[in-house]
Amino acid sequence: MKLSPNTIFISLFFVMVFAGFAFPQLGPILKPFILFPVGLTIFLSMMTQRMEKIISSAFELRKIIIGLFFAFAIMPVICFFIAKTFFKNSPGLAMGLIVMGTVPCSKGAAIMWTGIIKGNSSLALILAVVSLCASVVITPFLIFFFVGTIVSIDLTPIVVTLFMIVILPLVIAILIMKKYKKVISTISPYSTYLSLGAGLIVTLTAAAIASPVLMQEGVFPLFLCIVACGFCLAIGWLLCLFILPKFSYRMEDIAAMGFTSVHKNMTISILIIAALPLKYANGAVIPITFFLLQMLTCFLIAPRLEAVISSKKISFSHVLTLPEDQRETILAITRKNKFTLDEIAEETGRTKGEEKEILKELVKNGHLSEMRLGLRKYYKIAYERRSKRKLPLSIWV
Repeated sequence: MKLSPNTIFISLFFVMVFAGFAFPQLGPILKPFILFPVGLTIFLSMMTQRMEKIISSAFELRKIIIGLFFAFAIMPVICFFIAKTFFKNSPGLAMGLIVMGTVPCSKGAAIMWTGIIKGNSSLALILAVVSLCASVVITPFLIFFFVGTIVSIDLTPIVVTLFMIVILPLVIAILIMKKYKKVISTISPYSTYLSLGAGLIVTLTAAAIASPVLMQEGVFPLFLCIVACGFCLAIGWLLCLFILPKFSYRMEDIAAMGFTSVHKNMTISILIIAALPLKYANGAVIPITFFLLQMLTCFLIAPRLEAVISSKKISFSHVLTLPEDQRETILAITRKNKFTLDEIAEETGRTKGEEKEILKELVKNGHLSEMRLGLRKYYKIAYERRSKRKLPLSIWV
């Protein structure tokens, strides 16, 4: 029986977790070196993105602000109160959950899952990049604000660590993208495997670091970890799904904001926890638990989100029932992948004012979707397409 790449990876992930618990002596050996694999994942995630696509998505300012508010205000508060509730007698686990709430999303997985369910991938991309960059400043402040209520903490190693794993890889990736494009074409086919390999090394290190303290506390704290992380994810998604529609956002945008704010980056949080005093090392088990539960959440929620998004897209046969002017506009747009207002007006022979009203009505009724590239607005057909069921390996990155 041939195993899928996803099955192989999740099997290796559990092997690393159990190996870390079985050989805690690996923790002190690997801990000084985990900066490199974490930085490598950030570097690879940026190097495989087109800068013009990131820049063109930056004009959706209101959505970006709300997405960042969920990621760095709502989720940290949720994680803080749940940590205080569940881990009163375990400051290490409490700190682990609080740190998890303050870090950015896992960029590759957030974008990939948004694309799989036909969400707004462009919005997911800019939110992931902006939250990653903003975390260098916001995450240390949030950790100081929330963790400071439990123990006194020195922010210097956390700030230095974030700078080294976020800013330096970003700068190096941008320089390589500008000057050494051949390097990108050489590395890109292997970037997913390199990122997953780095993640497995970090997972092994986290399990080994957390093992000694967890063994002293017993099995019950592990059960509390699962429950606490599950509550954080459930509350975060419920707030996204109930609050964001009040702002008249489409489900495509809500999905992008959910995947980039509720879901968190395991490797960055493990590295921050590793920088804390050794007595809080058991907090490293929180990111592992959170990662597994958020992937389970993806598998559970993705089909439902896709169904909602697809239900709002009308079958192409419905075009025959539209008024003649709207039908002409849609048929004109189908000749190319996307059209601007000027191009559509030229195709149909109508004035820009007349065409603008028709486009507005078609977008309102879900026949067309708008997208912005730089300063230009484009219109695309929004009819339902059949989705692919095979999940790529990069959903884990």
